[in-house]
Amino acid sequence: MNGAIKAVLVPLLVAATASAARIQPPEGPKRLVLNNDGHGGFYGGSLDSADALRRLPQTYRDTNLWIYQWGVMAGTKVNYPSKIAELCGEGASPEVLQQVRAGDRKLLDLLTRLRAEGVDTLQCVADGCHQAGLLCYVTIRTNPCYPLKHAGWPDESMARFYNSRFWWDHPECRIRLKKDSDATHPNMSYAYAEVRARWLAILGEVLQRDVDGVDLDFLRHPPFFGYDPPLLDAFAKRFGTDLRDLKDQDPRWLDLRCEIMTGFLREVRAAVDAAAQRKGRPLGLSARIDHRFGREWGLDVAGWLREGLLDIVVVGQHSLGGYEMDLAPYVKMAASSGCLVFADEEACVEGRDPQPADEGAGKLPKTSPPRSRQLSLEEYLARAKKWYSQGAAGIHTFNESRVDVFRRLGR
Repeated sequence: MNGAIKAVLVPLLVAATASAARIQPPEGPKRLVLNNDGHGGFYGGSLDSADALRRLPQTYRDTNLWIYQWGVMAGTKVNYPSKIAELCGEGASPEVLQQVRAGDRKLLDLLTRLRAEGVDTLQCVADGCHQAGLLCYVTIRTNPCYPLKHAGWPDESMARFYNSRFWWDHPECRIRLKKDSDATHPNMSYAYAEVRARWLAILGEVLQRDVDGVDLDFLRHPPFFGYDPPLLDAFAKRFGTDLRDLKDQDPRWLDLRCEIMTGFLREVRAAVDAAAQRKGRPLGLSARIDHRFGREWGLDVAGWLREGLLDIVVVGQHSLGGYEMDLAPYVKMAASSGCLVFADEEACVEGRDPQPADEGAGKLPKTSPPRSRQLSLEEYLARAKKWYSQGAAGIHTFNESRVDVFRRLGR
């Protein structure tokens, strides 16, 4: 790190391009969004060629799907040929490769081979979307950092496989805890200009492909700020006190974090609009947020809507699916902004991701994963009726791929 972090409180002069044309939603029932994490197909071995990547979104031709979101990050590494970040698993030692899941090794093998063959995985998915008449958004997880110790994983294997060199090289950018300034959370803090610049660089890289928009996924994973030196310094300079002496919900403290994240979102919007100008067509920007937490996480959603920074706000919950929420406040908030409010559905109601312990990897005793269950089609239909009655413009699905859901679900 080169000295103290500068300009935490300096207003960012990059604003959203107010005159930029925005993507308009289709008429009729085609108001569904599918989020594909960009991991499972490689993990399972099915995405083994450029043709397989192009065919993937074409499964949803002639359904009510409007936007196909393709995830490009697993941890803080990526699944496309990048000049900024490593491929998922790249750089992992032979010892780590023995400790992770068989699917992780398959993922690394496929991504490495496809890159060597000159396959641009992201562009292939975008091509397949366009052939199926779908829009292709890149979904970027905004803080997907893994801890050194993770349940069901031996030693530091998950962090070694999925966390990027940037994460390892910059421990000073990790979130600081309030009671012990030397203790850190595994997530990186957006208080640091270097962290924001990292995400913007990845954003700029994916926007070079023929994609139709970008999604910022704030449910993967909070938190985004802690009691970090740049924030401590800025707060003391502005208010003359140590924010660690205040309550966590002090409005001045919440406002400071929101100020920084809103500045970041302005830069994202400007980058999307600049790419739209280069391409000669509108590009969209969406964000997935938790209905319960906004300012507490540094997300001033109301401010974003007032400024016209978003085209779609996806309202959900950071938990397993089946949750209850009230969309009406967000619909009212967005009424004059031109932003669409989508209800988020997490398909997984019970269960968890597989772990190395389930395979007995890395000399771990073999365990059995818990029972898993997804929302049924009947549950989807009943819930969609409720969301639409509350003013939702459409439905966003996470961890869902069943084609019949996208045939039957619709406005």
